[in-house]
Amino acid sequence: MGIGPHASRAARTVADDAREKAARLDLIAFQLGEIEKAAPKPGEDEELASTRQVLASAERIQRLCQESYSALYDSDEAVLAGLGGVWKRVGELATIEPQFGPYVESRDGIKSQLEDLAFFLRSYADGIDASPGRLQEVEDRLALMERLKRKYGPTLQEVIDTGAALARERELLTSAGEGADALAKALEGATSTYLDLARGLSQRRRAAAVTFARELEALLAELAMARTRFEVRFNDGELPPEAWSERGIDQAEFFISPNPGEDLRPLARIVSGGELSRVMLALKTLAANDATGTPGSATPAGPGARTLIFDEVDAGIGGRVADVVGSRLQALGEQFQVLCITHLPQIAARGDAQFMIEKSVRGSRTVTRVERLDDAGRVEEVARMIGGASVTEQVRASARELLDAGSKRTRPTQARRAGRGTKSIP
Repeated sequence: MGIGPHASRAARTVADDAREKAARLDLIAFQLGEIEKAAPKPGEDEELASTRQVLASAERIQRLCQESYSALYDSDEAVLAGLGGVWKRVGELATIEPQFGPYVESRDGIKSQLEDLAFFLRSYADGIDASPGRLQEVEDRLALMERLKRKYGPTLQEVIDTGAALARERELLTSAGEGADALAKALEGATSTYLDLARGLSQRRRAAAVTFARELEALLAELAMARTRFEVRFNDGELPPEAWSERGIDQAEFFISPNPGEDLRPLARIVSGGELSRVMLALKTLAANDATGTPGSATPAGPGARTLIFDEVDAGIGGRVADVVGSRLQALGEQFQVLCITHLPQIAARGDAQFMIEKSVRGSRTVTRVERLDDAGRVEEVARMIGGASVTEQVRASARELLDAGSKRTRPTQARRAGRGTKSIP
């Protein structure tokens, strides 16, 4: 049995004194009386608005219908009457040129459609009640629906739902003790079921948090944060009932100490931009592994796949650690679209595509240009990232070697063929 806000309000109300209950019943009787007297139907306001528009233009609609009907069917120059001669000539043409044959075959269908249109025009025009009384009747009914929506809406369906909720509350209040007892038992049962499920979730969540923290610390160690300590902290006791939600009875927060000798502090308040990017990289790697069940396995991203953006993920790292970070980003590229802004050639070489960003001043304005690099352009850019301003053939050879190695590490999954993967922006 579901326990909604109206039932909860009723459970509190039936425990009040007789005067408060009587006052509530009087208000319910008034509000419910308004709704029941009007007896709104789902979608009625939209139908009334459409009818009003037709009645307000009734004379014009009838004139257009009558003129169209006459032109098609009921005049000396009616289209339907003149079509006989047209089809006779097209039939003669078909005996000479076969390309006219399909048009001759479709003549009965065309004639039928035009006849249907003519008869619909006549019947529609005859069916319009263009009297001022009918228009006023629609206007009055529509005004009543609008008043109800302002008081109990804002939509007509909400007005109808409010009437049903008021009727249920009136039934609970008038059944006095019997209704109160039933509602109290229902609330007690729902609370017990919720707490059983929430406490079980809390136990599993707290147990999993320990394993999660150790796995995250191991990943961060590979990302040049070797002595980082990580912990998930929960509220000491159960949250009060007003804080219960579909997420359970827990509040959790990530605490981290990226440097030895520092106390654990909330993640959101202490890490630098580069550290936060690496923490996010580790978190997303764990999430991807959990989703597939196999570390590094590829599951093609669907149409709703998210895009992950990493900025300064390479801050303070290089060498082997940079290669590990690139490998992690590449593995995430199997699950998501990954955009990575990097200055390290080891990471850039892992991307499926590489873009170069350049800023220039034109007149008095700064203009930023983003260019996707082709194979030759990637070699030059990675070489520049390796050798700086001095790019020699030996440096270019090293760049090609890096790019070749990064390409060989890439698994040819459907996700990559679809254009998803790591995007390096040096």
